[in-house]
Amino acid sequence: MSLAEQIESLNQIIQRVEQGQYNDRFAGFFSARQLIIEGMSTKDDFVRKELLVSAIKTNNETIGKLMFSIHSDSAVLLDVNTAPKDATRINNFLQTSIGYLNSSVQLNLIAYTALGEQDALYSALTNYQSFIEQKLLSSNNSEKTVAWLLDNGSKGNQGKIAELAQNVSDRIATLTNEYHQERIEVLTYEHKEDE
Repeated sequence: MSLAEQIESLNQIIQRVEQGQYNDRFAGFFSARQLIIEGMSTKDDFVRKELLVSAIKTNNETIGKLMFSIHSDSAVLLDVNTAPKDATRINNFLQTSIGYLNSSVQLNLIAYTALGEQDALYSALTNYQSFIEQKLLSSNNSEKTVAWLLDNGSKGNQGKIAELAQNVSDRIATLTNEYHQERIEVLTYEHKEDE
C-alpha cells in the first residue's frame, strides 16, 4: 500500500470516528424523544413524571454537547486556514447540530409543559436565547455576527443561520417579556389582596 493510500485510509478512519461522535450527540435527541412519548402515554402519574424528568436530563446533556459542538465548529469554519474540503464537512455537521439543538430545546419545552413547570420552561428558553446571542449573534472585529459570517461562507442560498437565529432570539424575548409581565401582574394582584 502506497503512502498516499495509507494517508487516505487514515483520513477515512478519522472521519468515521468523527461521524460516530456526532451520532452520539444526535442520538441523545432520539432517546429523550422516546422517553417523552412513553411519559405522555403512561397513565401512572409517578411513572409519567419519572420518564419526563429522565427525558429532560438526557436532553440537557445533549443540548450541552450540541452547544459546545456548534461553538467549536463555528470557530473552525471562521478560521481562514481551514481547508475547503474540511469546511464543507464541518458546515454539514454544524447545520445538522443546529437542527438537533432546536429540536432538543423543543422537547424540553414539551416536557416542562407536561409537568406544569412554567418557571423551568422559561429558564430553558432564556438559556437557549443566551446561547444564540452569545455564540451566533455576537460580533467580531469587523462588526459582523458569527451567524452572518457562517452564512456568507456557505455556498448558494443555504445561509439562513443569521435570519433564523435572530427570529428565534426575538420570539424568545417576546415570550419571556410576556411571562415576566404576567408574573408582575400576579404579584401586584396578590399584594393588593393582602392589604
